[in-house]
Amino acid sequence: MIQERFNNEFDQLLRERPKFLALAVSGGVDSIAMLFLVSSWAQDFGVELFVFSVNHNLRDQAAEDVLYVEKLAKKLGAKFFALSWNPGGEKSSLQERARQGRYDLMTEKCRDLGIDVLLTAHHFDDVIETYLMRKEKKSGIFGLSSSASYFHNNIRVLRPLFNFFKTELIEFLQARHISWREDASNQSDLYERNRARKKITGFSSVDKAKLVEEVRAANEKALLLNEQLILAMAESLQLNNYGFAKIDLRKINHFCEDIKIQIFNYALTVIGSKVTTPRFRSIEKFLQKITDLEDMKCSLHGCVIKKQG
Repeated sequence: MIQERFNNEFDQLLRERPKFLALAVSGGVDSIAMLFLVSSWAQDFGVELFVFSVNHNLRDQAAEDVLYVEKLAKKLGAKFFALSWNPGGEKSSLQERARQGRYDLMTEKCRDLGIDVLLTAHHFDDVIETYLMRKEKKSGIFGLSSSASYFHNNIRVLRPLFNFFKTELIEFLQARHISWREDASNQSDLYERNRARKKITGFSSVDKAKLVEEVRAANEKALLLNEQLILAMAESLQLNNYGFAKIDLRKINHFCEDIKIQIFNYALTVIGSKVTTPRFRSIEKFLQKITDLEDMKCSLHGCVIKKQG
C-alpha cells in the first residue's frame, strides 16, 4: 500500500518529527498526491501543516490553480498561503529564475512562520529527467546525482516522493477519485525539461530500465564520494573573512577529479557571492591549466584566481 510505504520512508527521511511542516503545492498530480499522503501521516502524529502555492504570473489559469489548492488544503485542515512571483520583462532563463523565485518566496515564508522543513513533490521521474539533462551537458558525478534532502536559505528542503514513480502517484489519486490540475506549458517544447521528458517517453522498456539503474548508481556513488569531499574540504580549503579562499593543491591532488571540482565550485560560489555554481566544463578546463602551468592568474565566476608557490 502506497500510504504505508510513504509513511515508512518519510519517517526515515525526517529523522525526527517536527511540530510544523510546510508543503509546496502547485496543483499538479505530484504535489496533490503529496498533500494527501502527508495529510494522512500528519493526522496520526498531530503535526500541523502549512500549504504554500506560488502563482508565477506566467499562465492565465495559474490563479485558478492556486484557488483549487486552497480549497483542498482547507478541506484537509491545513493552513494555506498564496504567494506571488513577478517574472519581470526578462525572458531568458525563465524557468530557472521562476524556480529560484519560488524557493526564495517559500523559504522566506517558512522563516516568518518559524518552520524549519519545506516539502516539495519531486518524484523519481523528475530525478531521471534531471539526470538526462545534466548528462547531455557533461556534468560530473555530483552534478548528475540528486538528493532527497538539501538546504535552501537555511531551510531544510525534503523530497518525500523521491523514490516514487509518477504512475504510482496517479494510481493513488485515481483510486481515491481525487482530481488535479494540468499545466498546459508542460507540453511545450520550449522548455528543456519537457524535451527531456518526451525523449524518455520514446525509450524502449529495456533502455528505460538501464537509465533507472544508471541514475541510482550515480546517486549511490555521489553519496560515497560526499564523505571524501567533507574530508578533502576540511584538509585543503580555507575561507578568509576578507573575501578570499586558499586551496592547498598538494592536499587535494590525491582526491579524484569530481572532488577537486566540487571544492573549487564551493570556493568560487562563496567568494563570488553567486547563487549558481560554475559550469562543470569551465572548472574541468581550469584544473587542466593549474596542472600544466607553474604560475598562472585568471578570472572565473567573478573571482580572480592565482597560483602561488
